[in-house]
Amino acid sequence: MKKKIQAFMRGRNGADELSKSMNFLAIVLLMLGIIGPRWIMYCAAAIIFLNYFRVLSKNLPARAKENSWYVKRVNNLQMRVKQRKTHRFFTCPKCKKTVRLPKGKGIIKITCTSCKNKFNGKT
Repeated sequence: MKKKIQAFMRGRNGADELSKSMNFLAIVLLMLGIIGPRWIMYCAAAIIFLNYFRVLSKNLPARAKENSWYVKRVNNLQMRVKQRKTHRFFTCPKCKKTVRLPKGKGIIKITCTSCKNKFNGKT
């Protein structure tokens, strides 16, 4: 039986970071759906269906691209949470690039590193 499962999964995506997070989200939504409105359980079922599609998919480049996008976003968020006490993050109004500056400098003129746009911000 184990060899049959291994043969079936050969060439398929399998579980990755995004699928693990989707499973966790589906479990949380299922628990909320028990005490809340019924549509929450439908959302959880849709997430589970999408997750099975991703895990069993043979389109490895597309699934790897989705997973790398997710991992990049999560790592960026973790970095921002760690540095929130010492730095401020500003978004350039012109090109939407994020600029990181140390806290405690007062109101300063910020120059975007990519488009050279100048805007004010309070650190």
